[in-house]
Amino acid sequence: ADTDNARVFAVTADGMLRLVAGTGVWAAGPDNVAATASAIGRVYGLAFDGFGNLLVSESDNCRVRNVSRTTGIIRTIAGDPVGSNCGFVDGSNALLNHPVKIAFDAISSTLYIADAYNIRLRALLSVGVVRTVAGNGTNE
Repeated sequence: ADTDNARVFAVTADGMLRLVAGTGVWAAGPDNVAATASAIGRVYGLAFDGFGNLLVSESDNCRVRNVSRTTGIIRTIAGDPVGSNCGFVDGSNALLNHPVKIAFDAISSTLYIADAYNIRLRALLSVGVVRTVAGNGTNE
């Protein structure tokens, strides 16, 4: 991830960089378009799911997005799809508040999200459904 330039690149077999997501503009880009045509916020975490799709945590846009391995289309899978509403809500239509690092557990098909400003570890159970698995929102 090229966090400061709002882009995600892949390194090809011949050592070249290939743009995977982002336009170089820090913004909350739309869903259901080519990932290379959608602006992204600060990316602090990347992971791959069990199908080889790229998962991207957009910290400033308070969401996690999926870039399809087969189509290159980007869509929000956790947090506010518009990328403008940060907060704390568990369950369906969950809200995140500056997700940073993410990790995918292939055994349970669970995406874990370090939700920085909520001071919680969250788990994405299915698209849009998030639950807190650790933390209580305080630094203690």
